[in-house]
Amino acid sequence: MTPTGVEHASLVLLAKSNEVQQVRGLAEVLASFGTEHLVDGYHEVMRLAPRRPRDGKEFFVERRSRRIRRKDPKPTEDILEMALVNSHAQLPIRSGDVTVLMRQFPLFSSGSRKGVRAVDLVGHHEHRLWVIELKAQPSDEYGESPARALLEGLIYAAVVEANNTEVAEELRLKFDLEHRHPRPGIMIAAPSAYWMKWTPTPVTGEWWIQYTRLAAELSESIDTPIAMTDIGDVVLNLSHSVPRLDHEIKGHPVTYKREH
Repeated sequence: MTPTGVEHASLVLLAKSNEVQQVRGLAEVLASFGTEHLVDGYHEVMRLAPRRPRDGKEFFVERRSRRIRRKDPKPTEDILEMALVNSHAQLPIRSGDVTVLMRQFPLFSSGSRKGVRAVDLVGHHEHRLWVIELKAQPSDEYGESPARALLEGLIYAAVVEANNTEVAEELRLKFDLEHRHPRPGIMIAAPSAYWMKWTPTPVTGEWWIQYTRLAAELSESIDTPIAMTDIGDVVLNLSHSVPRLDHEIKGHPVTYKREH
């Protein structure tokens, strides 16, 4: 019998594959992705998406911040998530700022499925909900690749769209905000250190050219904005043990200067 759960969807399997995580030849990997195939994968995830409301569960549930030791190293993704939510951060896109509303937005009634977790962050801008795939750079390692982040953003957006009516109603009741669009926006957000680590080199190839091409084609095909955001250098305020930002986000859309 063919598996039918969303964790077996082609887009989910691709996001979990080793090829999207490789550093060497990342440009070639991205060039091999067919936009039409990814769009088909998006619609497959929608068809197989979990329907949390059917089990009487809400999407916008409170997530308490855990206490952080002052001697903690550079912020991991979960610490950065907490800081952005606690600070009501504004993440810049070309048309304005996305206000962060919540972290760990649940997709399943309980737990998760392999390859499909909770959405790192959700935000709101101009009557549209945004799913935000957050990456951090807590060490000198590369961390998860921008290619994987983009695929994960597509997966989470597809699940949210499948539950669009219920999500929009909860957003209105809990935040007095409207989500008038059929699809959420997709943002890949990370501190400057992450994007600097992934600066295109002869080893990676000109992956950014392929990445922006793919994002633009996907954005047009599924009719929703896709943004890649550099949130700058993150400084945390741990004076009350609960992480907050020590400054306003001074970020910008990601760009790389080509070397000649």
